[in-house]
Amino acid sequence: MKHGERSRLERSDVEGYDLDPHNRGDGIRAWYSGGVRFVDNRMHNARDVILWFSNDALIEGNEISGGRYGLHFTYDDGMVVRGNEVYDNSVGVFLMYSSNVSVHENLIRDSYGPSGYGLGLLPVHGFLGHLIGAGCPGRGGVHDQLRTGIERA
Repeated sequence: MKHGERSRLERSDVEGYDLDPHNRGDGIRAWYSGGVRFVDNRMHNARDVILWFSNDALIEGNEISGGRYGLHFTYDDGMVVRGNEVYDNSVGVFLMYSSNVSVHENLIRDSYGPSGYGLGLLPVHGFLGHLIGAGCPGRGGVHDQLRTGIERA
């Protein structure tokens, strides 16, 4: 969606094609869509759930598996990401160039491959996080490329 302010996607199933994760389309994409709500959805075998320039979004109670980046946020402010189950992705959650992001009570597990992170941070300011089970057989749970400083709740 583009310029979909205050849009809601709830209780939907999104199933991608059985292709390499980098060759799939995004399961959910929001661009310049402030105040969106993605709640209680299931996404499998799509590339990403991605939000660009979409401030004040709520991402809650979703199940996301089999993709590249489970949840991917770029240039977003005031995000709340809670109660999601994100598994079997290359990266569970990747936050880039965002601020005032709250990531709480998410189960992030089984990230794989060379990037295999549960949580990736690339300049993020005002991050408050509490992860449950960031067990990733790749490189480990949290990758903070620029040492932004993670405040653990």
